[in-house]
Amino acid sequence: MKYIPHSVAEWVMALGIAFSLGIFFVAVVEDNPWQDHSYGDAPPITLGTPAPHTDGKEKMTCSTCHAILPPDPNQSKDFRIPIAVGAPSPHGDERDQQPCSNCHRYVNSLQQDVGGSGVAQAVTAAMAMPPQGEVKKKPSLRFPPKAKPLDKEAHEIFTFFRFQGKVTRIFPKNPKLDPQANIVALVDNGITQPMWVDLAPNWFLKSEGCRVFKGMFIKGQAAAEDPKDRTELAYATTLGVNGKSCFLRNSHLRGLWDPMAMMGK
Repeated sequence: MKYIPHSVAEWVMALGIAFSLGIFFVAVVEDNPWQDHSYGDAPPITLGTPAPHTDGKEKMTCSTCHAILPPDPNQSKDFRIPIAVGAPSPHGDERDQQPCSNCHRYVNSLQQDVGGSGVAQAVTAAMAMPPQGEVKKKPSLRFPPKAKPLDKEAHEIFTFFRFQGKVTRIFPKNPKLDPQANIVALVDNGITQPMWVDLAPNWFLKSEGCRVFKGMFIKGQAAAEDPKDRTELAYATTLGVNGKSCFLRNSHLRGLWDPMAMMGK
Protein backbone atom coordinates (compact mmCIF):
# COMPACT_ATOMS: atom_id res chain seq x y z
CA MET A 1 0.00 0.00 0.00
CA LYS A 2 1.28 3.41 -0.95
CA TYR A 3 2.32 5.49 2.02
CA ILE A 4 0.15 8.59 2.63
CA PRO A 5 1.63 11.32 4.80
CA HIS A 6 -0.28 11.98 7.97
CA SER A 7 -1.04 15.58 6.97
CA VAL A 8 -2.59 14.49 3.64
CA ALA A 9 -4.88 12.01 5.39
CA GLU A 10 -6.05 14.73 7.74
CA TRP A 11 -6.86 16.98 4.80
CA VAL A 12 -8.87 14.23 3.07
CA MET A 13 -10.85 13.58 6.24
CA ALA A 14 -11.49 17.30 6.78
CA LEU A 15 -12.70 17.75 3.20
CA GLY A 16 -15.02 14.76 3.59
CA ILE A 17 -16.54 16.23 6.74
CA ALA A 18 -16.93 19.65 5.10
CA PHE A 19 -18.64 18.10 2.07
CA SER A 20 -21.07 16.16 4.28
CA LEU A 21 -21.92 19.29 6.27
CA GLY A 22 -22.50 21.18 3.03
CA ILE A 23 -24.98 18.57 1.81
CA PHE A 24 -26.76 18.65 5.19
CA PHE A 25 -26.91 22.46 5.15
CA VAL A 26 -28.44 22.57 1.64
CA ALA A 27 -31.01 19.94 2.61
CA VAL A 28 -32.34 21.52 5.79
CA VAL A 29 -31.83 25.28 5.47
CA GLU A 30 -34.36 27.58 3.78
CA ASP A 31 -33.77 28.56 0.16
CA ASN A 32 -31.43 31.45 -0.37
CA PRO A 33 -33.64 34.59 -0.56
CA TRP A 34 -31.57 35.87 -3.49
CA GLN A 35 -32.83 33.00 -5.66
CA ASP A 36 -36.40 34.27 -5.72
CA HIS A 37 -37.31 36.89 -8.34
CA SER A 38 -41.10 36.75 -8.32
CA TYR A 39 -43.64 39.44 -7.52
CA GLY A 40 -46.88 37.64 -6.66
CA ASP A 41 -49.01 40.78 -6.97
CA ALA A 42 -48.21 41.98 -10.49
CA PRO A 43 -51.21 41.90 -12.90
CA PRO A 44 -51.16 39.83 -16.11
CA ILE A 45 -50.14 41.61 -19.31
CA THR A 46 -50.61 40.85 -23.01
CA LEU A 47 -47.68 39.71 -25.11
CA GLY A 48 -46.11 42.71 -26.79
CA THR A 49 -47.20 45.25 -24.21
CA PRO A 50 -44.56 48.03 -24.00
CA ALA A 51 -43.11 48.55 -20.53
CA PRO A 52 -44.49 51.68 -18.83
CA HIS A 53 -41.80 51.67 -16.13
CA THR A 54 -39.11 54.32 -15.83
CA ASP A 55 -37.27 53.06 -12.72
CA GLY A 56 -35.13 50.32 -14.25
CA LYS A 57 -37.79 47.60 -14.41
CA GLU A 58 -38.21 48.35 -18.13
CA LYS A 59 -34.85 46.60 -18.61
CA MET A 60 -36.06 43.41 -16.90
CA THR A 61 -37.83 40.45 -18.52
CA CYS A 62 -41.57 41.09 -18.18
CA SER A 63 -42.26 37.49 -17.12
CA THR A 64 -40.16 38.10 -13.99
CA CYS A 65 -43.16 39.88 -12.49
CA HIS A 66 -46.13 39.32 -14.80
CA ALA A 67 -48.08 36.44 -16.28
CA ILE A 68 -47.94 36.83 -20.07
CA LEU A 69 -51.24 36.46 -21.93
CA PRO A 70 -51.43 35.54 -25.66
CA PRO A 71 -52.43 38.44 -27.94
CA ASP A 72 -56.08 38.79 -28.98
CA PRO A 73 -56.38 39.23 -32.78
CA ASN A 74 -59.33 41.57 -32.20
CA GLN A 75 -57.52 43.64 -29.60
CA SER A 76 -56.64 47.25 -30.18
CA LYS A 77 -53.00 48.06 -30.85
CA ASP A 78 -53.10 50.14 -27.68
CA PHE A 79 -51.93 47.51 -25.17
CA ARG A 80 -52.57 49.64 -22.08
CA ILE A 81 -55.05 48.05 -19.69
CA PRO A 82 -58.45 49.79 -20.02
CA ILE A 83 -60.07 51.57 -17.09
CA ALA A 84 -63.44 53.29 -16.87
CA VAL A 85 -63.52 57.08 -16.97
CA GLY A 86 -63.68 58.41 -13.43
CA ALA A 87 -62.54 55.17 -11.77
CA PRO A 88 -60.76 55.94 -8.46
CA SER A 89 -57.13 54.95 -8.12
CA PRO A 90 -56.84 51.72 -6.08
CA HIS A 91 -53.07 51.70 -5.65
CA GLY A 92 -52.46 53.54 -2.39
CA ASP A 93 -48.84 54.35 -3.25
CA GLU A 94 -46.89 56.83 -5.37
CA ARG A 95 -48.82 55.76 -8.49
CA ASP A 96 -51.79 57.75 -7.13
CA GLN A 97 -49.79 60.89 -7.99
CA GLN A 98 -49.10 59.81 -11.60
CA PRO A 99 -51.38 60.28 -14.65
CA CYS A 100 -53.44 57.11 -15.12
CA SER A 101 -52.74 57.30 -18.86
CA ASN A 102 -49.13 56.27 -18.19
CA CYS A 103 -50.32 52.68 -17.82
CA HIS A 104 -54.02 52.71 -18.80
CA ARG A 105 -56.34 53.84 -21.59
CA TYR A 106 -59.71 55.37 -20.80
CA VAL A 107 -63.02 53.87 -21.97
CA ASN A 108 -66.55 55.07 -21.22
CA SER A 109 -67.40 51.60 -19.89
CA LEU A 110 -65.48 48.37 -19.53
CA GLN A 111 -68.46 46.59 -21.05
CA GLN A 112 -68.18 48.76 -24.19
CA ASP A 113 -64.50 47.95 -24.65
CA VAL A 114 -65.19 45.24 -27.23
CA GLY A 115 -61.63 45.11 -28.49
CA GLY A 116 -60.10 44.78 -25.04
CA SER A 117 -58.83 41.62 -23.38
CA GLY A 118 -61.40 39.84 -21.20
CA VAL A 119 -58.79 39.08 -18.58
CA ALA A 120 -57.59 42.68 -18.60
CA GLN A 121 -61.19 43.84 -18.12
CA ALA A 122 -61.64 41.51 -15.18
CA VAL A 123 -58.40 42.69 -13.61
CA THR A 124 -59.29 46.35 -14.12
CA ALA A 125 -62.83 45.90 -12.81
CA ALA A 126 -61.50 44.20 -9.70
CA MET A 127 -58.98 47.00 -9.16
CA ALA A 128 -61.36 49.88 -9.77
CA MET A 129 -64.33 48.52 -7.82
CA PRO A 130 -63.38 47.50 -4.25
CA PRO A 131 -66.10 45.72 -2.21
CA GLN A 132 -68.80 48.02 -0.92
CA GLY A 133 -68.33 49.13 2.65
CA GLU A 134 -64.64 48.20 2.70
CA VAL A 135 -62.35 51.00 3.78
CA LYS A 136 -58.73 50.36 2.93
CA LYS A 137 -56.25 51.57 5.49
CA LYS A 138 -53.07 53.03 4.13
CA PRO A 139 -49.80 52.27 5.88
CA SER A 140 -47.95 55.12 7.50
CA LEU A 141 -44.95 56.11 5.41
CA ARG A 142 -43.34 57.97 8.32
CA PHE A 143 -43.50 55.57 11.24
CA PRO A 144 -43.66 51.75 11.36
CA PRO A 145 -46.62 49.92 12.92
CA LYS A 146 -46.33 49.00 16.57
CA ALA A 147 -44.49 45.71 17.11
CA LYS A 148 -46.41 42.82 18.60
CA PRO A 149 -44.98 40.39 21.16
CA LEU A 150 -43.92 37.17 19.44
CA ASP A 151 -44.52 34.18 21.68
CA LYS A 152 -43.39 30.61 21.02
CA GLU A 153 -46.52 29.85 19.00
CA ALA A 154 -46.36 32.93 16.76
CA HIS A 155 -45.09 30.87 13.84
CA GLU A 156 -48.36 28.88 13.84
CA ILE A 157 -50.57 31.89 13.16
CA PHE A 158 -48.17 33.90 10.97
CA THR A 159 -47.78 33.43 7.22
CA PHE A 160 -44.30 33.24 5.73
CA PHE A 161 -43.68 35.04 2.44
CA ARG A 162 -40.90 36.56 0.36
CA PHE A 163 -40.29 40.28 0.07
CA GLN A 164 -38.00 42.45 -2.01
CA GLY A 165 -37.67 46.08 -2.94
CA LYS A 166 -35.94 49.38 -2.30
CA VAL A 167 -35.51 50.69 1.22
CA THR A 168 -37.18 54.12 1.25
CA ARG A 169 -37.03 54.77 5.00
CA ILE A 170 -35.17 53.46 8.04
CA PHE A 171 -36.44 53.62 11.62
CA PRO A 172 -34.97 54.70 13.94
CA LYS A 173 -33.05 57.25 11.90
CA ASN A 174 -30.11 57.21 14.32
CA PRO A 175 -29.61 53.63 15.61
CA LYS A 176 -26.62 54.75 17.70
CA LEU A 177 -28.99 56.41 20.17
CA ASP A 178 -30.53 53.02 20.99
CA PRO A 179 -28.17 50.18 19.97
CA GLN A 180 -30.65 47.52 21.18
CA ALA A 181 -33.56 48.82 19.09
CA ASN A 182 -34.53 46.78 16.06
CA ILE A 183 -34.00 48.33 12.64
CA VAL A 184 -37.30 48.59 10.76
CA ALA A 185 -37.19 49.25 6.99
CA LEU A 186 -39.90 50.55 4.69
CA VAL A 187 -39.59 48.35 1.60
CA ASP A 188 -41.10 49.43 -1.73
CA ASN A 189 -41.21 46.92 -4.61
CA GLY A 190 -42.70 49.49 -7.00
CA ILE A 191 -45.85 47.43 -7.51
CA THR A 192 -47.79 47.13 -4.27
CA GLN A 193 -48.02 49.43 -1.28
CA PRO A 194 -44.75 49.77 0.65
CA MET A 195 -44.44 47.57 3.73
CA TRP A 196 -42.58 47.92 7.02
CA VAL A 197 -40.28 45.00 7.80
CA ASP A 198 -38.71 44.51 11.24
CA LEU A 199 -35.13 43.32 10.65
CA ALA A 200 -32.81 43.07 13.68
CA PRO A 201 -30.73 45.26 16.02
CA ASN A 202 -28.20 47.36 14.15
CA TRP A 203 -25.27 45.76 16.01
CA PHE A 204 -26.43 42.29 14.91
CA LEU A 205 -26.85 43.34 11.26
CA LYS A 206 -23.35 44.85 11.39
CA SER A 207 -21.83 41.72 12.92
CA GLU A 208 -23.46 39.54 10.25
CA GLY A 209 -22.40 41.82 7.39
CA CYS A 210 -25.99 42.78 6.48
CA ARG A 211 -26.26 46.44 7.45
CA VAL A 212 -29.14 48.21 5.71
CA PHE A 213 -29.29 51.84 4.62
CA LYS A 214 -31.84 53.98 2.83
CA GLY A 215 -31.72 53.49 -0.93
CA MET A 216 -30.50 49.88 -0.81
CA PHE A 217 -32.27 47.01 -2.56
CA ILE A 218 -33.01 44.17 -0.13
CA LYS A 219 -34.92 40.92 -0.23
CA GLY A 220 -35.58 37.91 1.93
CA GLN A 221 -38.25 35.97 3.77
CA ALA A 222 -40.58 37.44 6.39
CA ALA A 223 -43.64 36.49 8.41
CA ALA A 224 -46.83 38.41 9.14
CA GLU A 225 -50.36 37.65 10.27
CA ASP A 226 -51.63 38.95 6.92
CA PRO A 227 -48.91 39.66 4.34
CA LYS A 228 -51.36 41.72 2.23
CA ASP A 229 -52.18 44.05 5.12
CA ARG A 230 -49.55 46.75 4.81
CA THR A 231 -50.70 48.35 8.08
CA GLU A 232 -49.24 45.37 9.97
CA LEU A 233 -45.55 44.92 10.76
CA ALA A 234 -43.73 42.01 9.10
CA TYR A 235 -40.78 40.22 10.73
CA ALA A 236 -37.83 39.20 8.57
CA THR A 237 -36.37 35.72 9.04
CA THR A 238 -33.74 36.02 6.29
CA LEU A 239 -32.18 39.04 4.62
CA GLY A 240 -30.23 39.48 1.42
CA VAL A 241 -28.32 42.71 0.81
CA ASN A 242 -25.32 43.49 -1.40
CA GLY A 243 -24.96 39.82 -2.28
CA LYS A 244 -24.76 38.80 1.38
CA SER A 245 -27.35 36.47 2.91
CA CYS A 246 -28.10 36.54 6.64
CA PHE A 247 -30.40 34.56 8.93
CA LEU A 248 -32.21 36.81 11.42
CA ARG A 249 -34.84 34.66 13.15
CA ASN A 250 -35.37 30.95 13.75
CA SER A 251 -38.43 28.91 12.76
CA HIS A 252 -40.25 30.15 15.87
CA LEU A 253 -39.53 33.80 14.93
CA ARG A 254 -37.06 34.22 17.78
CA GLY A 255 -34.26 36.64 16.94
CA LEU A 256 -30.89 34.92 16.53
CA TRP A 257 -29.29 37.78 18.46
CA ASP A 258 -30.98 36.28 21.55
CA PRO A 259 -28.76 33.55 23.11
CA MET A 260 -31.91 31.64 24.12
CA ALA A 261 -32.95 31.39 20.46
CA MET A 262 -29.62 29.74 19.63
CA MET A 263 -30.40 27.08 22.24
CA GLY A 264 -33.83 26.43 20.73
CA LYS A 265 -35.72 28.00 23.64
